[in-house]
Amino acid sequence: SGEIKLAVHPRLISAFETSAEPHPYDDAIDIAVIGGNGTICGSNSRSVLIAVYRYLQELGCRFLFPGRAGELFPTELDLASTSVVVRERPRYRHRGVCIEGANSIEGLIDAIDFLPKQGMNSYFIQFQEAYTFFKRWYRHEGHPHAASKEEFTVDEARRYTALAVKEIARRGLIYHAVGHGWTCEPLGIPGYEWHPWKGEIAPEVAEQLAEIDGRRELFHGVPLNTSLCYSRPDTRRLMVTYMSDYVERHPDIDILHVWLADGSNNQCECENCRPRRPADWYVMLLNEIDAEFCERGIDIKVCFIIYSDLLWPPLEGEIRNPERFVMMFAPISRTYREPFYSDRYEAPPEYYRNQNEMPRSVAANLGFYRAWDEVGRGDSLIFDYHYMWAHYRDIGGVRIATILGEDINNLDSLNFNGYMSCQVQRAMAPNAMGFTVMARTLWGETDTAAIINAYFADLYGAEAAMILRNLQTLSDLSHELNFEDVPEMKESATEKVWLCKEIEKLIEGMLRQIDFSSVSKLPLGGRILEVHLKIWHGLATALRLLISGDSESAETVFEDTLLYMWQRESDVMFALDCFNFNRTIRSLFQEIKATIETTV
Repeated sequence: SGEIKLAVHPRLISAFETSAEPHPYDDAIDIAVIGGNGTICGSNSRSVLIAVYRYLQELGCRFLFPGRAGELFPTELDLASTSVVVRERPRYRHRGVCIEGANSIEGLIDAIDFLPKQGMNSYFIQFQEAYTFFKRWYRHEGHPHAASKEEFTVDEARRYTALAVKEIARRGLIYHAVGHGWTCEPLGIPGYEWHPWKGEIAPEVAEQLAEIDGRRELFHGVPLNTSLCYSRPDTRRLMVTYMSDYVERHPDIDILHVWLADGSNNQCECENCRPRRPADWYVMLLNEIDAEFCERGIDIKVCFIIYSDLLWPPLEGEIRNPERFVMMFAPISRTYREPFYSDRYEAPPEYYRNQNEMPRSVAANLGFYRAWDEVGRGDSLIFDYHYMWAHYRDIGGVRIATILGEDINNLDSLNFNGYMSCQVQRAMAPNAMGFTVMARTLWGETDTAAIINAYFADLYGAEAAMILRNLQTLSDLSHELNFEDVPEMKESATEKVWLCKEIEKLIEGMLRQIDFSSVSKLPLGGRILEVHLKIWHGLATALRLLISGDSESAETVFEDTLLYMWQRESDVMFALDCFNFNRTIRSLFQEIKATIETTV
């Protein structure tokens, strides 16, 4: 029998670069196992774990979905005849996923466990406790029959969050924390979900809220979307002290995200705030946080975000200690019909307080990013949303995975050192090709088509080419259907009806041709493919009826289709977030319906 030794070698990084000290977030692996004897090394404990999983993959093991049911292992293996020699460092430092959607604690732990198996190294839990993401699951929000009226408490969410943090630490992953909530929690106002809050606000608290239209109150009643009066030194001091105390109570945090209010056009209009852009006050706050952290001896990174109203860069000041900070660009309003290219820039428009439109095009978004580039950057990454909503607009899933691959391949030309995917954790319908493309491209592979082909071969075997060909066609058809341009559904109704019919016909052919009980090497692979196709057959039919003017029949088919999805939830919950799909598709359908029924 052979012996394989595991070891941490921090200096392993020096084999790839000449810097004096290895960065704690950088990974490197060194595998040298011949005939079942040898060593598996990493530059840190996380890298060793990544290296072990890589060794298993070199032996033929496959991790195709999160959880044990998503794994494949060779039925016969003679270690004595194997030779695995790999020495690699990933292309990008930051390779992570951020919590979104509806989550059980078991599903979340599976998602965390999946990361090092795919060579990923970071996990981000938004908020001080992931209450809203757990509540959606445990109260079955959106479910027509199983929605629960039982209370899911913040204390339960804190307990589950603590369990998740332990699982992150157990694997040595980089723990990103919080982001949302800093503009309300320091004032004693709860900020753990995007809902209105009905509590009383004391006058001394109200005076620290942003003044909009002459009033200081919660923005549309939602604490998370409410800005503060950042020109007030006491308000900034309150935030800085609260954050510093919080970090001291949570020493497990590696990177603290400091964000301001969510939403846009919600900035303070008082005479003291108006002379400066929101980003000017933001940079001032960040420098004050750094000063306090230095005073207290708090040695963690702080991630600041270029997002929403903060897209417009500061006109005054700069980051005084870039080594403290990680700059994160979050182009939430971007199109996903084309990838980011480094040579496409558009000068940002003028900033008009509370009257701005968020950028849609690639060139406009990159123009904002470029304008921030001179502020005083240190480390950086992009925070993007390919698998938050956009993947629901690509029926076959191949185009969005390809866009993601191109985007990641372009990151280094844009001076980003990684990618954090803000996504529903269960974004794996019809399969997990998108996650696989993300992970392997962040590690260093550059051929997206080859990654997809290999994944399909691993999952579907002999049927891989047929399934990929059909899903590619579904992707192309849904690209032409163009869910991003709702007015076009009415303006080009004849073409859109034809496209819906083509989608229906193609799916009908797949449903007849494929034996879903045996099409995949994993039973769950066939299940999710079947349910995905049946859902989209129903939705394409509903959309065709709606565009054709039969809104009553369209509504019936639409509701029947979503009911079918909920009825199959237990079969596909590992891959499909029914809560998020229901909310996103329902909103899209209603928007299309309103557009179709509007008369000029």
